[in-house]
Amino acid sequence: MERILILEDDAALGAGIRMALQTPETEAVLCHTLKDARRTLIQEAFSLLILDINLPDGSGLELLREQKSIRPEVPVILLTANDLELDEVTGLEAGADDYIIKPFSLSVLRARVAVQLRRGGIRGGKRTVRYRKTASGQAGSGTGEAAVPPDGIRRRLYLGGRRDSGMRMDMIGYLAIAAGAGILAGLGIALWSRLQVARTYRRMEEMLEAAADGNFSERDFDESRLSALESRLRQYLDAGAVSAEKQKKREEQISSLISDISHQTRTPVANLQLYAGLLEEQPLPPQAEACVGAIRTQAEKLQSLIEALVKTSRLETGILTLHPEPGEIGPVVERAVSQYAPKASEKKISLTVKNTRGNGVFDPKWTEEALCNLLDNAVKYTPPDGSVIVEVREYEMFSAIQVTDTGPGIPEEEQAEIFGRFYRSPSAWQAEGVGIGLYLTRQIASGQGGYVKVKSEPGGGSTFSLYFPGQDRSRAPSGA
Repeated sequence: MERILILEDDAALGAGIRMALQTPETEAVLCHTLKDARRTLIQEAFSLLILDINLPDGSGLELLREQKSIRPEVPVILLTANDLELDEVTGLEAGADDYIIKPFSLSVLRARVAVQLRRGGIRGGKRTVRYRKTASGQAGSGTGEAAVPPDGIRRRLYLGGRRDSGMRMDMIGYLAIAAGAGILAGLGIALWSRLQVARTYRRMEEMLEAAADGNFSERDFDESRLSALESRLRQYLDAGAVSAEKQKKREEQISSLISDISHQTRTPVANLQLYAGLLEEQPLPPQAEACVGAIRTQAEKLQSLIEALVKTSRLETGILTLHPEPGEIGPVVERAVSQYAPKASEKKISLTVKNTRGNGVFDPKWTEEALCNLLDNAVKYTPPDGSVIVEVREYEMFSAIQVTDTGPGIPEEEQAEIFGRFYRSPSAWQAEGVGIGLYLTRQIASGQGGYVKVKSEPGGGSTFSLYFPGQDRSRAPSGA
């Protein structure tokens, strides 16, 4: 018999998981704290561990590392509300064999448990194991001397009896010397001024570089303009530092709030979906079956809303960042279209891909998310026997993915509003959705240097175009 240890602090969810996995061939044991789980592992043997991470008395990662240090062949599944990519990477690097994010599908949970039990048997031969305890410049100045006429000149003037002429020549010599001295003085003043200006420029460059590096300090404390400039720059930087610190604290608070909302809502939604799945497996009267179906539908809708809100908030606050890189557009289009092909087939809608060849600079994961939002709207609002066409287009400076449908179209006065958060057209209030998909698509497009636009008219369908920079281009133009 297979034995599974479940470590989950939420009593209702833990009981549901235990009920879902308990069979004549499988025994499931439930623990609510890290201490209880450690005590149980010392006393009993198990084939598989299912661990929550956030526990009242510690982290499930501690037990994971202890388990892997004792018997690494025993599989461990982390079952948690921590949905960031970094959390998943941390868990897998710590030794987890699988990582399931709440809320989850009942069938997926059972399938993954079965896979890990098979793998545990292959790796360890005998799956049940017994555990043991473990411990947890200054400007310069110059002076000039006026030259005197040589004595030889005086002697010749006096000896030749040409006093007047000698005086005139003497005066001309003095004037020439004075003019030369003036020119030299002017050049000296100009050079001194230029050195002063160069010194000021150098000091300003040093000030700006120091401000950019965050280590600016005043050096001159006098009545000069440079000192006044330093003082004003210091005041500006101090005010900017205070503002930046406040902004950082606000972002940290928002990040913490988003993390709390994401974690606290995932567990109740997981409970709703899990118990709805368990009820569907029971024999129920038709009216009760309809009620269970409604519960499941609303739980899935709530899950989609929470995920969209969390993604949008994380993009807005910079918790999640996009990483555009050059690549082919085709694989992104093919993955997105394959997700909506079954839904289009159910509505008898022709979902066609005309061209997928093209290159651009984009984040594959988030671009696929944005395209899925456009396809979801296209399939949702296109009537049966309609068509949806997806096409990749390359232009000189940018690339675009276009989604064209034969739906009811959008009035011109609403086309600017549909990209707002929670906007629902008055004519589409009965359709599924909460009005967050196009807003998220616009955030994704903007985050990677692009934009999204719509071309539509009532009764003529719509064409949504997702633009992003082309290969080796830094930014798409503002209008196309």
